[in-house]
Amino acid sequence: MDAEPHSRPDWLMYVMFFFVSALAVYCNYVFIYHTSNTTGKAFAEVSARVHAETLAGTRPFPYQWRILGSHLVQWGADLTGLGIHGVDPLLKTLFLFLSTIPLFHFARTQVTDMAAMGVVWLYLLLVVVGLAEQYSIYNLNDIILYAGWHACVLAAYHRRLYLLAAVVLVTTLAREVTVLACLLVGLEFLRTRKGLVPVVVVGASFLVPWGFVHWLYPAPVSQLAWWSNFHGNLPIMHPDSAHVLQALRKTFKVAVFFNVGWVLGIRGLLRSKNPFMLELFLVLCFYVTVLYITVDVREMRQFVPLAIILLPATFKELATRGRETAEPPGATLRGGRAGTAFRGKQGRNAAPWGT
Repeated sequence: MDAEPHSRPDWLMYVMFFFVSALAVYCNYVFIYHTSNTTGKAFAEVSARVHAETLAGTRPFPYQWRILGSHLVQWGADLTGLGIHGVDPLLKTLFLFLSTIPLFHFARTQVTDMAAMGVVWLYLLLVVVGLAEQYSIYNLNDIILYAGWHACVLAAYHRRLYLLAAVVLVTTLAREVTVLACLLVGLEFLRTRKGLVPVVVVGASFLVPWGFVHWLYPAPVSQLAWWSNFHGNLPIMHPDSAHVLQALRKTFKVAVFFNVGWVLGIRGLLRSKNPFMLELFLVLCFYVTVLYITVDVREMRQFVPLAIILLPATFKELATRGRETAEPPGATLRGGRAGTAFRGKQGRNAAPWGT
């Protein structure tokens, strides 16, 4: 069930989200003058070099196709005179804050406002962990993706087609993970066998920027992703003890990232009577499979987009388990009836896609 109607959130809550987002960015920014163990150079120097290579079009693929972050930083530096490493944390804070807003509003369709705030706080903690390995301007693309993907999920849930398409159009220039929005809309079409227009509109909004950057910086299919990472994540081609142990360490890190959320979140998605949640579960399965094939899964920032899928469902399952444990059948809470946080109509609004 969806959560009952909520009161308007207090504006101070958004102020809190903004400053906690700034703290999360600060936790990564403090490493700017630390030295990288792999290059022996300060992260600021490496970041500036990567930024310059992206603008010059000489960055290795597939990174060269992720251009939005570097261009925004350069435009901001040219406009303000603050320098690229002065503008970068400001933009990261802005987009990270923007990512909390749709996450909060999507979570409160399933849980209480307080639980939705807990979802946001835990998400920001996961962002800190996900970006903890090094500082780089490049990671602005990841944060833009988080904000865009969260907006995509909320827009799809409320069936705002043109908003969804606009977000996909822009965010794809940061990360091509927005293809998940196309999958989400496509799954609904396969389930209902009607509504082909949203599939076409959202698909085009992805293909236009994706095709543009691939036309601007052409490369063979072999460089679309790091396909060889599959061997390191699942060493079936090298089943010796060293590779197996390395793969197990990576998978353990992935398991700890969401910990019980993998179990409770997936259970909540599968138990939901809302078909949108099942579609999100299928998106999760697809995305995790692609990650294990194309990226080094020890990079936790790659798994942060799953937060909007797993965390609200996890909090809802925890609330359900607590209610079942604390109350005998038919019991009431002091001051009201049991389970009031989850009253309401079941499932997603079946209205047609709006604009």
